[in-house]
Amino acid sequence: MEYYRMYTSFSVDEKWDKTDRTILPHLQALYISGMAWAAEHETDGLLPRTIGRFAPYWLMDAMHEHVSLQSWSLDELANELCYVGVWETLGEEGYKIVGWLKRNVSVDLLNRRRQAARKGGKRSAEKRNENKKSEAHASSGASTELRVKRLRVKEQKLELTEGSAASVARPSAVEQVWKHYLSSKLVQKSGAKLLTPKRKKMLQARLKEGFTVKNLIAAIDGVQKDPWRMEPGEQTRRKFEVLFRDAGQIETFEAMNEQPPTSRRSKNPDDRHFDEVVAEYERKKKKRDQWNND
Repeated sequence: MEYYRMYTSFSVDEKWDKTDRTILPHLQALYISGMAWAAEHETDGLLPRTIGRFAPYWLMDAMHEHVSLQSWSLDELANELCYVGVWETLGEEGYKIVGWLKRNVSVDLLNRRRQAARKGGKRSAEKRNENKKSEAHASSGASTELRVKRLRVKEQKLELTEGSAASVARPSAVEQVWKHYLSSKLVQKSGAKLLTPKRKKMLQARLKEGFTVKNLIAAIDGVQKDPWRMEPGEQTRRKFEVLFRDAGQIETFEAMNEQPPTSRRSKNPDDRHFDEVVAEYERKKKKRDQWNND
């Protein structure tokens, strides 16, 4: 037994009035030590005849040091406990603690409880094992599904990775159009050579309007087939910003790629004297250059 029970008022019980007050603390200590020994050895309150087997060491030392205890032996203290009524002598067999079985469980009942607990523990252990097996079976199925899901996720990630790698290797629509523009005569004749954010934004805007890379490349080729725009003095009319300014420009230049103009365009009504103005400008410029040289 790991513990024992005793009545809470034992220290003030009237039984202790029968003994000498000078040895009362030592008697009570011997009484408590006997109960602890009986509980540990599960004797149902029976104590051995040899008191020294369970008497505390400090009590035996006190019997030699204190004057009030020098005239007492352990056997005499045990007889005094019997006189008080808390112990009962059994002759040569030892002593018996009075009222032990009223406050504590008997060894027989304690063993039956332990046996029942072992059986119950065995049954609960078997039940736990069954539950673990069922849980393991269920978890194995769940783990299989989880592995399948993880494999699918890995496959999807691999597809995305391959797709992104392919997109990196393949130039974008803007890059394809710009590459074609750089290889055209428009650049060779002092055209735009840098893809600035503004020009990139213009290309993206045309692509969002529904034009394909093929349409934009055809527009670039159409401008090169316009003899008027390709003249040396018409750089502003074949600039990148003019070419990709809006959807109407793309449609116009793409149509030129299919049906190129056969001759130089006629000027609009506001430019009737365009040739004369140009000739006058060239004449004045030549004359000014001569003055500067002189």
